[in-house]
Amino acid sequence: MNEATACSVPNDTLKEVKQISSWLLIKGILLVLLGIIGLGSPYVFTIAGVFLFGILVTIGGATQILYSFSSKNVGRIIINFLIGLLYLWIGVTAIFSPLKMSAILTFMIACVLMAVGVVRIIHALQHRGVRGWGWLLVSGIMPVLLGIIIAVEWPISGLWVIGMFIAIEMLFNGIASIGLAVAARSVGDSVEEAAQPTPEPEA
Repeated sequence: MNEATACSVPNDTLKEVKQISSWLLIKGILLVLLGIIGLGSPYVFTIAGVFLFGILVTIGGATQILYSFSSKNVGRIIINFLIGLLYLWIGVTAIFSPLKMSAILTFMIACVLMAVGVVRIIHALQHRGVRGWGWLLVSGIMPVLLGIIIAVEWPISGLWVIGMFIAIEMLFNGIASIGLAVAARSVGDSVEEAAQPTPEPEA
């Protein structure tokens, strides 16, 4: 970045960049801490995650039921109403029976992981000989193994799987936020230094 470009950046913009980077840094640190805590207490994060999921789905179900009456087509009213009732049932079950819902969701996660892994394995075997097909094969084997482990430990795995996934997501999201904050602060400092006037050489 040349001096003309640096000088063209307003001071307000530099302040805003630093402010955003500060918030990103704080957010990243909090997420990393929560992720570490979650990895140590996946049961608590599982219950909290399922409870929050239940609240959101319940709101979605109620909204779907109200929306169903806005249609003039009887068939659409019935379909949207039944979908709303299904959402409500799932949401209420998650709120009042989080352990039961966590077991159901965990079993679904295991099935999805195994299905995705099998698809990747088939795709890899169809491209045998192509450079890098082995990595695709590995990326298929790993979720299959993870799904099998979760399924074998089910329903006990329902106590920790969701919480572990939430904690891992928080941890990586926090690390990414910290990286973005450091990069934004570094760019802001570089622009600010480039914008400083060059001292005149002494005669």
